[in-house]
Amino acid sequence: DLTPRSKELEPDIVAEVMVRHGDSRVHILAAPSHPEDAEMVTGPQFRDVLKYLTNLYTYIIVDTASDLSNVTLETIDVCDLLVLVTTQEIPAINNMRIMLGLLDALGIPRERLFLVMNRFDKQIAITPDKVGENLRQEVMLSIPENNQIVTPSVNRGVPFMQDRKKAKEVGEGILTMTEKIRQRIKELNAE
Repeated sequence: DLTPRSKELEPDIVAEVMVRHGDSRVHILAAPSHPEDAEMVTGPQFRDVLKYLTNLYTYIIVDTASDLSNVTLETIDVCDLLVLVTTQEIPAINNMRIMLGLLDALGIPRERLFLVMNRFDKQIAITPDKVGENLRQEVMLSIPENNQIVTPSVNRGVPFMQDRKKAKEVGEGILTMTEKIRQRIKELNAE
């Protein structure tokens, strides 16, 4: 809805398409509901939209697809911090190695990367430290595995953070990640 108008954006145009999340101050700009509409979004248009949104919002979080489309590449190029998520599985770690190699080839400084290990299981010998050494990129944070909380939450469409007692470890991991990301962005902006 915004990309065709990317050169003429105004706050009221943006407000028309944003969805407000309950009583929070979070606004959501959803991806096109039909895949064929997404094909009409160009990288430069999306870049213009992101740049405009920085005038309206303190933080902008873009959840990209794992492929490196033009839209994803433009997003990577303009972002302050790129949060990369991996798990302990060897294929996921190998995919992260490939991604880091591509980001290096694109000239993205490693300081702009924030690597997170999701679904961390202490029972598995593949630790965040070992993964960080292997990838030559520090794993900044690990979020523990908890299938009894997270999977039902995803399936019901109800955020597990609404019951912080049940989701204690995972919830603390998410909150810690949020604070570390906020701190890293401050550091990058100060540099």
